[in-house]
Amino acid sequence: MDIEPLLKFWPLIYSIIQEFWGITEEHIEEAAARDEVPLELYLYSEFGLDTFSTEYFQKRDPFSNPEQFERNFARLTLKGWIEPLEDGQFQVTEAAREGVRRIIQAGDEQLAGFGSMPESDLERLATLLMQIIAECKITRTPPEKWAIFKRFRVAEKHSPWIVRIREYLMDMYAY
Repeated sequence: MDIEPLLKFWPLIYSIIQEFWGITEEHIEEAAARDEVPLELYLYSEFGLDTFSTEYFQKRDPFSNPEQFERNFARLTLKGWIEPLEDGQFQVTEAAREGVRRIIQAGDEQLAGFGSMPESDLERLATLLMQIIAECKITRTPPEKWAIFKRFRVAEKHSPWIVRIREYLMDMYAY
């Protein structure tokens, strides 16, 4: 099978994600400042919001600076957002997860007025993306699927279709 045409989808998907970020990021940052939720927690949500560790983060982003994570982990621990575990990992608190959920929802609220496509088309697109995500989760390794399983998700079954589409695209980005 010639996969060359399929490879053209990834730049398109990434450009759509960037458009979503262009709409939501400013509002997420404002909500983080207003609610005093460290922006790092939002940024780290792509790694999952159960446990943090330098090892996990470098698995997802191997070219990152581990010292930066260690400094941030120390600051987040001091403020009570994460709690150290015995094995070099940090447990993310429920308050941290709820704080990140709130600030992401502040960004997602900006998508609610999206009217460029009929709801039925958005629903169909969401269904197709959901099928792709399901296949990504069961496909053979490589690639590793660690990030797609760990990623912190906010959209729920009752969320607007456009918000679910953003969530599915972020799953693909994690993959």
